[in-house]
Amino acid sequence: MKKLDYIEVGGILYPDLHVNVKELDYFGTKKIEYMKMYHPDEYVLLMAKGTLFDYLEQIDIQASNMYDRLVDQYKKQRNITEVLKAQDQMLWVQEMNNIKVCVNEVILNELIYE
Repeated sequence: MKKLDYIEVGGILYPDLHVNVKELDYFGTKKIEYMKMYHPDEYVLLMAKGTLFDYLEQIDIQASNMYDRLVDQYKKQRNITEVLKAQDQMLWVQEMNNIKVCVNEVILNELIYE
């Protein structure tokens, strides 16, 4: 475990937490919002260890990989191809939007809201 430094303010020692802030994508942002609201103990613990943003970065990577994989699977299942895009662009856009919404819901339920 990391050694923590402390700052004295008014006779009280507070941990000097240096946080390595990283840019988060959509799913990392959703995860941190969820953790703050429903798992504040876990959020504070990861923050104190200095591993919160590494954890969120891993969630982002997992979610991104899962997103790409699921979109490809849904496209194959529903036969959404470039040929359809050329023939009926509006239908293709509707199908792709539907797929994206479904995939986002799966990822949110399986990775983010666990």
